[in-house]
Amino acid sequence: MDRFVTRNEKKTGDSAPAEKTKTDSRPNHQKGQPKRKYDEAYLALGFTAGVVGADERPVCVLCLKTLAADSMRPNKLRWHLETKHPKHMNKPLDFFQRKLSEYRQQESRMVKSTSVNKNAQMASFKVAYRIARCKKPHTIAEQLILPATLDMVSVMLDETSAAKLKTIPLSNDTVAKRICDISNDLEDQLVEKLRDTRFALQVDEATVSNQDCLFISYVRFVCSESLREDLLFCKYVQTRATADELFKILDSYLTEHGLKWENCIGFCSDGAQTMAGKRKGLQALIKRVAPEAQWTHCVIHREALASKHLSPELNDVLTVVVSAVNFIKTRPLKARLFSALCEEMGADHTAVLFHSDARWLSRGKVLSQVFSLERRFWLSWKRNLDVWGRHLDEGNTAAFENLHEISETSTSGATTVIPCIKLHLYIDTIYDWIIDPFNTPAPADFSSAEEDQYIEMTSDSTFRLRFPAQTLSEFWLGVEKEYPLIGQRSLAILLPFATSYLCEIRFSAVASLKTKYRSHLRIEHDLRVAVSSLQPHFENMCATKQAHCSH
Repeated sequence: MDRFVTRNEKKTGDSAPAEKTKTDSRPNHQKGQPKRKYDEAYLALGFTAGVVGADERPVCVLCLKTLAADSMRPNKLRWHLETKHPKHMNKPLDFFQRKLSEYRQQESRMVKSTSVNKNAQMASFKVAYRIARCKKPHTIAEQLILPATLDMVSVMLDETSAAKLKTIPLSNDTVAKRICDISNDLEDQLVEKLRDTRFALQVDEATVSNQDCLFISYVRFVCSESLREDLLFCKYVQTRATADELFKILDSYLTEHGLKWENCIGFCSDGAQTMAGKRKGLQALIKRVAPEAQWTHCVIHREALASKHLSPELNDVLTVVVSAVNFIKTRPLKARLFSALCEEMGADHTAVLFHSDARWLSRGKVLSQVFSLERRFWLSWKRNLDVWGRHLDEGNTAAFENLHEISETSTSGATTVIPCIKLHLYIDTIYDWIIDPFNTPAPADFSSAEEDQYIEMTSDSTFRLRFPAQTLSEFWLGVEKEYPLIGQRSLAILLPFATSYLCEIRFSAVASLKTKYRSHLRIEHDLRVAVSSLQPHFENMCATKQAHCSH
């Protein structure tokens, strides 16, 4: 018995080194083994070649299964055919060639289908963008745009081309998702531009037709060599529109997107107590977190308030005219008779504009046109005001045709009206150094360093030549690079909004979006796409989405 045990131990001891040697030598053998290449003769076994990464691997033309790279051996390929497809073992070579041709066609169709789906996805995004820009219902794509496009393409081209358009997904839900994606892309672009630059805010709150309370904010910021404006957000106010609630909405948005209150240098709103309160209003809450932000009372609202307290001489005329116009416009029969009377008289106009205190924003269009005028025209207009004021001091009313006629018939009427006109001709000259720096001395409140930079800048012939060819914002942004003190001071005046006009007209856009047929629409994304001045990155959005054709 011991003899057998000893013999086994000896055998085990002798075999251990051999086994170890065999185990150690296997990796070296595999490492040096060359990779097998595909041979055309393997097609008779039902296999073609496919590339996965950097390796060439066998692919079965019957089940389309891809084997491992080390299976590129005739015996392993034959074993797959015998075990997986025993019915096709004795098939001729023509059979496998036909299967290979079908495999190639299927592969080509898959590539072509993927390409068509990507194009259809891009078209879907662009159609949704057009719909949002025009403030149209989402269903218009499937109900009108696609059928009309199919008709045009089938008539102008052929039915095959028209059939390709049917793969574009344009359902109501798809268009809504596309608009949401575009809105998020535009918001990301805007936030990225605002992250490390100075900006000014413009806000307003209003209740729309279906009793929803909306809080809209616009932002103006420095973008490369100019100032740019865009919609910051449109949020629903869920509870009372108090200053605290509005500030929470504004603060949470800035915090969520990583925007710093320290970069806010201006804030514009109307004169409502919620907005303008010095202790508990929105402006007071903003100044606690942004001490450098200057609040501006919208000049259009100030104009509307001032027009309610005109002097009796001027107010009587306006009251009579408004009463006559409203009498005509509020009665359809009177309006038709008035139009017929104007046509018989050969008048240039056959209707009068309706006046209402609720529609005072039409004056804002006049202001926007004035500020869009050329700088030279504005300077010329200022000089004319100076001349007219001097003529009125001398009693010369020739520049005012209607007033001149009154003065010829009645001296008392002209005497009471002239002082009122003088008040309207007065223009504050505190910002002349920004409007016309090369003809205006440095302001008295400039520091010594600011005054030195101002004198040096106005003596620079390069800036003098550049001034007429650029807008004020472009010019002073260029000045800031070389003379930062006066450049920053000028931008602190140019960057803040002077009116809340942009927010007001966006409520008109809300009225177009939120009709009685779409009263439950959440308009945040639609409004941003409709009014934003930024361009969406369609390629980036399509790259992050999986393309699917329309069913």
